[in-house]
Amino acid sequence: MEIENIQGLFATYILIMTRLTGAFILSPVVGTKLIPVRIKLTLTLLCTYIASLSVPVVSGDLWGASLILLLSKEFVLGALFGLIFNLVFTVFTIAGEIIGMQSGLSMAQMNDPVSNTSLPIISQIFLMFLGVLFISMDGLQLIIQVVIQSFDIFKIDEMIPLRGMAKEVTLLGSWVFSSALRIALPAVVSLLTVNFTFAIMTRAAPQMNIFSIGFPFTMVCGLGVTGMMIPIIASHFQANMFESFTFLKMVVFKENV
Repeated sequence: MEIENIQGLFATYILIMTRLTGAFILSPVVGTKLIPVRIKLTLTLLCTYIASLSVPVVSGDLWGASLILLLSKEFVLGALFGLIFNLVFTVFTIAGEIIGMQSGLSMAQMNDPVSNTSLPIISQIFLMFLGVLFISMDGLQLIIQVVIQSFDIFKIDEMIPLRGMAKEVTLLGSWVFSSALRIALPAVVSLLTVNFTFAIMTRAAPQMNIFSIGFPFTMVCGLGVTGMMIPIIASHFQANMFESFTFLKMVVFKENV
């Protein structure tokens, strides 16, 4: 009897840790290389202990293929939570790419040491600013709270219909692009106005060679518009975080908001 209790307690800890690991791997800031592995492991173990205080112990005979399926379910579910919050950062990355493409700064690439990819300089500015905002807004605490609350809705010893949930998650793609366009729209309109003005000037006076002046001026305007957007980035970030949290409640947790 004691062996079954120990096995059940061990399986409970492993299942809880798997869900938390999946969430932390894909979550913003925490899942990056900026956080040392020891801190990630310590945070996962601490959250596992806190969550285990309110999670019922599973049966001790839960081993073999059934345990593997439950571990896979827990990891996918945790990764889903982290992915939803990570998409908020993707929104601003796409917005920066749109602004950079319109201003001629898309060729100015910076190597992102976190993701080992090259990003436009405007996207990199947005991501650095959002990282500070995420920490100051207790974003990590919000992710931990969501994952721990999910144990009350999605039991660790029960399978859930991930297929039905996947259809709703795919709708996030349209939300990402629409939100990115909404953020970049003021800059796009401003830069299109600048390009339209230079086009009229070139048509009216071809001998002035406006193109040699217009291209650098467009880049300067792009940087200026980006600088003016920085104060309102925080409000957009808060709104997108609220929308992602609302999506979790309505679609994943099936709550009425």
